[in-house]
Amino acid sequence: MTNGKRRYGNILFEICHELVYSGKRGRPPKVLRQGVKIRLKNKENQSNKGGSKRPKYEAPHSEHPKTNQNFSDTNIHANHTEAFNAPMRRRNYSYRRKTNTYAKKKTALQRTLDIFWITHNFIREHFTTKQVPAVALGILDKGLSWERILKIQKLPKPRIIATQSKVYERTELNQCPLGNWQKRIYQIAQDFRSDSRRAAGAKPAC
Repeated sequence: MTNGKRRYGNILFEICHELVYSGKRGRPPKVLRQGVKIRLKNKENQSNKGGSKRPKYEAPHSEHPKTNQNFSDTNIHANHTEAFNAPMRRRNYSYRRKTNTYAKKKTALQRTLDIFWITHNFIREHFTTKQVPAVALGILDKGLSWERILKIQKLPKPRIIATQSKVYERTELNQCPLGNWQKRIYQIAQDFRSDSRRAAGAKPAC
């Protein structure tokens, strides 16, 4: 569910599309994978816009013919996404100041987003559900801690992950709701330790 920004749907379509072979001549069409649904909610005022008006709710890309269309327009919203984006903007506001040296490095800004992503999805309990999001999805049995994350030295052995909707093999983790989370957390922890060692070995400024 997006808020009318077509680039979000386009990026998801490039990541999550497949070809449907119907036996007909010609190139098979690209569609979203079975079970994946994308809807755009156009909130902008189109009264002064010339030409044809966009519908309030629309599907930007073709979907798999076997995908169930079992939800109504009232379920099309970006509340969960905005619930993540709003606190992320508030907590990272100070890093966006141009006078802040930290804001001049893209890698430094990306690090703040990575830390917030881990905190939101794997450490902090959600106010409404009283659960860590990864636990609510069934990806983890219990939430993580920063101490546990920073002690990660290697990726765990492949195992099966069970969610509320599907059982994911390790090779299918990119299709999981939180993506390849173990590899991402491992990489963030490695980068964090490397930066800490460099900062500890740096000479003090005169």
